[in-house]
Amino acid sequence: MPVCWYRQTTVTLLLTLSLFLGCGDDGPVGPDGRTRIVPVNELLHYKGVMGDTISDTVLQFAVADKNDNYLPNQQIQLEPHGGDGELSHRSITTDSSGTAGFWYAFNGDSGHAVIRLVAEGIDSLDIFLRANTLIPGPHGQGQYVLFDDTYADVKKFNGDPASVDTYIDHPFIYVNYERTLGVVVMVYDIDLDKTIYDTSSVYGVIVNTNDYTTYTGTTAEGIGVGSSISDIREVYMEPDTIRYDSAPPNSPGDSAVYIRDLDRGLTFYSDFTADTSVLEIHLIEWVPTPETGADNNADRTFPQARINPQLSDRRFRSRE
Repeated sequence: MPVCWYRQTTVTLLLTLSLFLGCGDDGPVGPDGRTRIVPVNELLHYKGVMGDTISDTVLQFAVADKNDNYLPNQQIQLEPHGGDGELSHRSITTDSSGTAGFWYAFNGDSGHAVIRLVAEGIDSLDIFLRANTLIPGPHGQGQYVLFDDTYADVKKFNGDPASVDTYIDHPFIYVNYERTLGVVVMVYDIDLDKTIYDTSSVYGVIVNTNDYTTYTGTTAEGIGVGSSISDIREVYMEPDTIRYDSAPPNSPGDSAVYIRDLDRGLTFYSDFTADTSVLEIHLIEWVPTPETGADNNADRTFPQARINPQLSDRRFRSRE
């Protein structure tokens, strides 16, 4: 009786193992047990320019098997989520080399888009597209950074910063890309512990010209670093505040013109002893009440500085 039990158990195990191994040969699977969509250049985050196109030689994708072989004749659906630019296709099919591409044009008002790639019944993959631009206001954008981003999102487009700067009694942390990009990202320090986390939320973006580089992106109206004060006043009409500062804290030798437009969350700085061109721009997500134009941030659980930001006294033509 025990011999019969042993033989029956052995046969059962062999049959089970045989069925299990046979199931693995039914189709290609990825390392995690499934076929998958892969970017040919291994990127999920793509950078472009407003008015220009990210080409189909850059946006190349494949469907890969468990050995990382690209599979031909695989259809991938393209689903845009957000953004108002032009997408070249809504469906692509991998060619004999196992790859397929599409292009995206930033020819609308939005500087960002998410495209979801779907291989029906196999896999889906989200990719993120950003244009280098300045879009003030709620849910706006400075450089590739959205006001809705976290610090982790910032690093996905800009990499690690040169430094992360804090100030005493100031509820923001400054993520410094100034020397390489002419960009500083302001991030909330909600706990006031002078510590930045990947989940820390973006408050705004500073762009400028400095001894090493000049930020080149502009608003839809063409306003950017290097624009004249007269151009700014022509585009944005009368600002809320014009102030002349003879000794900015971080640049005591540079007299400054300080212009703030609260409705758009914009602040401009210029050296009025020179050519009156803009040297630095601050963008924040200022949210006015539509009916009254008054501030509508009081009900948010953010530091008071969001309601009355004193950004001009923190960074003006700063030097690393």
